[in-house]
Order: sequence, then structure tokens, then C-alpha cells
Amino acid sequence: MTAIQTVQQAQTEFIAALNQGDVATLVRLNQPGGNSFYLDNDLLFPDPTQSEWEGAFAAGLHYAIQSRHEEINVFGQCAVVTGYLAGTITAPGGGTQRGSWRSSSVWINTNGTWRNQHVHLSPLFPRHISS
Repeated sequence: MTAIQTVQQAQTEFIAALNQGDVATLVRLNQPGGNSFYLDNDLLFPDPTQSEWEGAFAAGLHYAIQSRHEEINVFGQCAVVTGYLAGTITAPGGGTQRGSWRSSSVWINTNGTWRNQHVHLSPLFPRHISS
């Protein structure tokens, strides 16, 4: 498999893990020390620990998202994945967002395994949405 195919496989597995609430896979695919900008327009947020993921899913966190129009660029041991996410995200406690979002993620190859180091999500305004 090429590096691009391997990153694509990791990205697909990551999205599937979010949709299935598969905490073990999310922890395995997250680079220790990773962080994200989420849809809440808040400051940079450290990636959740295993217990934080478990607590969030137990409190109602639910993803039903699909990745679209992905572009993957690999630079040695670093890869950047850009594209769009579409679907619904339900926050712990019940607030649900339905829509499409721009998505950028940075993956680092550590000992032969691609791990997600950073995610940045931002709203995609209606005039840009297409299937």
C-alpha cells in the first residue's frame, strides 16, 4: 500500500470509530499530545483521554457523519487530510448539530502507524454545499 492509501485507511477507520463509539480505536489512532479546534468556536482543545471518550459516549455523544471530497498529501512522516464532513453530531446531554463542515487533519507516522495529531473543523455555509 502507498502512504496515501495507508493514511486514507486510517482516516476511514477514525471516522468509523467516531460513528460506532469505538473508544479503543479512537485512542489507538490519536497521537499522544494531539489537539483540535471543534465546532464550538472555543480555544484549542486537547484530545480526549480514554476515560473522557468513554464518559462522553456514555453521556450521549453520538456521531453519524460521512467524509467527502478528501484530499491527502503526504510529506515524509506527516500527512494532511482535507475535505468535508456531513451528517449529525449529538453532544453529551443532547444538543444535535446537523450539517456540513470543513475538515482538516494532520497525521503523524509513529513507528509505522499513522496517528491523528490535530483536527480543525469549521462550518460550511450553504452556498458551498454539494453532494
